Amino acid sequence: MSSGTCLDSHQDGLITSCPWDPRIKGQFFHQTAFSIPLTRVKGFINDIKSLVKIEPKSLCALERSNGVLIRYVTSSSAFLGKEEKALDFDLTYYRSKDEPLTPRLYEDFIEEIEQMGIFKYNALPHWGKNRNLAFDGVIRKYKNANTFLKVKERFDPLGLFSTEWTNQILGLKGNVTIVKEGCALEGLCVCSDDAHCAPKKGYLCRPGKVYTKARVCTHICYGSSVNVSSLIPNFFSTISILNSRSVMNGASPAHSLVSTTAVAGGGGSSGAAAGLDDFHFPPDIPSMQERKDEAMRVLKADLMTELDKEVKSLEEDSWMFEGPRSRIHLISRRGNFLKKGGEVKLW
Repeated sequence: MSSGTCLDSHQDGLITSCPWDPRIKGQFFHQTAFSIPLTRVKGFINDIKSLVKIEPKSLCALERSNGVLIRYVTSSSAFLGKEEKALDFDLTYYRSKDEPLTPRLYEDFIEEIEQMGIFKYNALPHWGKNRNLAFDGVIRKYKNANTFLKVKERFDPLGLFSTEWTNQILGLKGNVTIVKEGCALEGLCVCSDDAHCAPKKGYLCRPGKVYTKARVCTHICYGSSVNVSSLIPNFFSTISILNSRSVMNGASPAHSLVSTTAVAGGGGSSGAAAGLDDFHFPPDIPSMQERKDEAMRVLKADLMTELDKEVKSLEEDSWMFEGPRSRIHLISRRGNFLKKGGEVKLW
């Protein structure tokens, strides 16, 4: 909101000022609001629950700014009204006032909820509380759209009450989507390229975690893959960076972010996982257990040397090595980071 009756309150040192009063450092947030037919609400809520299972803290991005407001709305005979009874969802979240291209807390989760509602569940967007992407093709969602446009043309043939924006959302001229660097962070587009997010800050365009047709700006530690063949000759040839849905060695999907898979140094198909018997170990390491221990030691020492700079930049993350012994995993978890004598410990 930009105004309200409390802006006209008595001069009392702004004690009774509105939370959104520009004269004080009050609340600054953005809202995404849409209505989902009652017949489809259950599926939408279940999908959100699935997202929360992946990262239980993901909705904190909404909860700290008044959360999700829900209200029932009835159907309307208006040409651009609700065509059936629905549930209205208002998602309220922080948006940087000074740097709008700054990624938000749990950016990918909130973007996925937004796209899930608008595209998967065919939600009708609030005409004011939304970002550009919600209005892409929105007029096609209304069965009486053509009737509305005919009435509009009859009463306003010169377009005196039209603007470039109304022409875009009504599908008359132009498109609401604006494709440029960082456009997905502001909802000007749905990302289709990493440049639409914030690649320099580690946010890349990736599929959704539950609604996989979504394209969201996800924080990725090291891109899609890192080649470490030069670090550990004849032992490992690639590291596969998996998304946050990977479940490794019984770890929670919410905490398992990165998987390092042992790959045969010579022969075999590229990227195919191999047992430790396939590696070329020095003759003085005969037993399988000793081979496992040596592989773990080399991985910890050499890999941490390479990744140390990256890890230091992620103060909220910590790293732990573990694995089912035929493969070795590097797991990133939120917590404190401690590196001591080449060992990485999590507590």
